[in-house]
Amino acid sequence: TPLPSAGGRLLTCCASSRSRDEARQRLDRFPDAIAEDMEGFGVGLACQLAGVPVAIVRGISNEVGDRQNHLWQIPEAMTAAWLAVSELVYRDRWNVMT
Repeated sequence: TPLPSAGGRLLTCCASSRSRDEARQRLDRFPDAIAEDMEGFGVGLACQLAGVPVAIVRGISNEVGDRQNHLWQIPEAMTAAWLAVSELVYRDRWNVMT
């Protein structure tokens, strides 16, 4: 069973890397990025403007630049995301109650 990662910065982009070369170029420019993210930017911006904290949970199914979707590990990524969300909800529930 995949375990949630400790987290890190996501690189917001309009489309995922087309190739490993493009992924390498992005990593060279943004070395602290742990993954690419296309969907979370709008949510993050809206939350920032509204003064609402936000955490984005991603299940990683493939390496950047990999367009061979038959190799992607989507069920495992979904499980990892579910575990991370469950951990956040459980931890925050107990933080609020104590």
